[in-house]
Amino acid sequence: MKYGLKVIVLLLLIAVTFQGAGCTNFFGPSDEEVIKAINDSGILNNSGFTVAAPIEVLEKGKQGKDGSWPVKIKLTLTLKMDNGQTSTRVTTPLFTIHKSKDSAGKTVWTATVGA
Repeated sequence: MKYGLKVIVLLLLIAVTFQGAGCTNFFGPSDEEVIKAINDSGILNNSGFTVAAPIEVLEKGKQGKDGSWPVKIKLTLTLKMDNGQTSTRVTTPLFTIHKSKDSAGKTVWTATVGA
């Protein structure tokens, strides 16, 4: 019993260490990293709609063979109609989050629409 408890504690310690060291390939991107990748992608910067509420991560899928992570988010959008009225819609699009290099050569999470 004592040996089993020591193994469990050791495994938990290793998992926490990997997470703290930023080994997101094992754990996937955090909610904050997902939201930053979506915001930085420019996908939601459209003059036809405005994001009315904070983006909320609903579900993260399993890591794909290419290292990407499918993520379902919740968006509340305000749409401006041709007649001047506004309409609010809640949608749950699917994004793919993957690692890439930015212009400075730093590894960052990026987002694309769809799986």
